[in-house]
Amino acid sequence: MRKHLNTRQTLRCGFTMIELIIGMSITVLVLGAVASFTFAVAAAWKANDAQSEASTVASVATARVGAMLRGVKAAGAIQPGSFDDKFSADPAAVVVWVSDLNDDDAIQLSELELLYYETDNKLVCRYQRPSALVDETVAPAAFANVAMVTRLHKDFDRVPMLSRIDGLRFYRLSAGAKAGAIEAQFRVRSGKLNQVYSMVIALRSGVTDPN
Repeated sequence: MRKHLNTRQTLRCGFTMIELIIGMSITVLVLGAVASFTFAVAAAWKANDAQSEASTVASVATARVGAMLRGVKAAGAIQPGSFDDKFSADPAAVVVWVSDLNDDDAIQLSELELLYYETDNKLVCRYQRPSALVDETVAPAAFANVAMVTRLHKDFDRVPMLSRIDGLRFYRLSAGAKAGAIEAQFRVRSGKLNQVYSMVIALRSGVTDPN
């Protein structure tokens, strides 16, 4: 027996133009959402890295400056410095009487040091007495005069102490519970992040009044 099957079958192959457009639109939306999420995560990660880096630099700065200043006998001349990049103020600096080596209650030149911020190099430097120093007694008024900053910066030996400090300011505290202390403010830059960290250092004999 022979059977003849006349069956028509319409086979549909591929997509219509409308289906392609809809599919591509959905794909673009999904890829856009994934890209936005990826960029957001990357930005958050970068910001967190910048914050961590700035905090690390500031922690080192406060630890080292605090360790130096807390041990000194007194602070004399202070140049406040400035965070205004457009204003060319004198760099932040403080002259300190490290200790009374011969216990005579008089300030000797050899007993002084200078903490100085180099604005061009973004460095905090410590200036210490040179080996070939002709010693002399320093009057309290001279110790508190900013001319002493210039003298020590010129005649003493420079020792780099801190790097990557974007700005530094010193303040003389003369009122309230913190009178006789120094406030140091560090500005740290990491990427686009700028942050200011502050610390107050109490000194054994306070700050000499320039007046």
